Amino acid sequence: MVAIGNFDGVHRGHQSLLSVAVRLAKEQAVPAVAITFEPHPRALLQPEAAPERLTSLSGKIRCLAQQQLDGLLLLRFTPVLAQLSAEQFVTTVLVRELAIRTIVVGYNFRFGQGGRGHIDTLEGMGKQHGFSVYQPEAARADGDIISSTRIRKLIRQGELAAASQLLGWPFEIAGRVQPGDQRGRTLGYPTANLSLTGLVHPPVGVYSVAALVEGNSKWQPAVANLGHNPTFGRQYSPRLEIHLLQPLADPLYGRKVRVRLYHRLRDERIFPNIQALQQQIADDITQTRRYFDHNPLEVE
Repeated sequence: MVAIGNFDGVHRGHQSLLSVAVRLAKEQAVPAVAITFEPHPRALLQPEAAPERLTSLSGKIRCLAQQQLDGLLLLRFTPVLAQLSAEQFVTTVLVRELAIRTIVVGYNFRFGQGGRGHIDTLEGMGKQHGFSVYQPEAARADGDIISSTRIRKLIRQGELAAASQLLGWPFEIAGRVQPGDQRGRTLGYPTANLSLTGLVHPPVGVYSVAALVEGNSKWQPAVANLGHNPTFGRQYSPRLEIHLLQPLADPLYGRKVRVRLYHRLRDERIFPNIQALQQQIADDITQTRRYFDHNPLEVE
């Protein structure tokens, strides 16, 4: 039993599809395996139009691991794989290598060279090779299909609560801490810097967030600046700078951090001097403490 798709975000629509695969696998007494691709096919075929990701690869794997699957097959999407026709993909990957008995796909699934393969292609080849095809109805919320595209739009608009509701988990940005200017330390508020390259993100601004640092089991309240650091005249590509309300003793450089964005505090802006910036950061911290006093963290 395989379920195949990009599964970016592993949102409630994906979760619904995967639950069908798990149920059918149990009925047939076979393993349930998800098949996904890395990178996203459009990142190879149309890099200028590739979608910003809802999850990093490690995030997608982590979310898929929570879906009661028996396994995950990660296919490297290469030019060779991209050139396989839909029929060749079925015969070489699904039939010869995996010997599938049942496949579950989403409402908009396309595959094979040029995306020419679709549900009718699978059903026709299933009759030839002896496997079944299921295409469950798309999951909906408020009458509209739950999709990665819909969720990306909500995040870009800053509608984080609505995006999280469709995801089925709080929206988060994850990455490995990179060296920065170390200016936050001199201001009295050390920060950990995460790249946003390739990831969808909300509008620039300052947010109340929760952070989970690699090697720790507890989520911690933090303040995050998502933006360009304009006060110091630097025009970076947007990045996420987080200040833990209870900084850790060990260095964060090189460690992975997951950051869940809960509440937007204010716009990013230029301050007239260092003292004004320090006062504003202190106010941001106070507001963040107040936010989490009224909204206690309930995360794993």
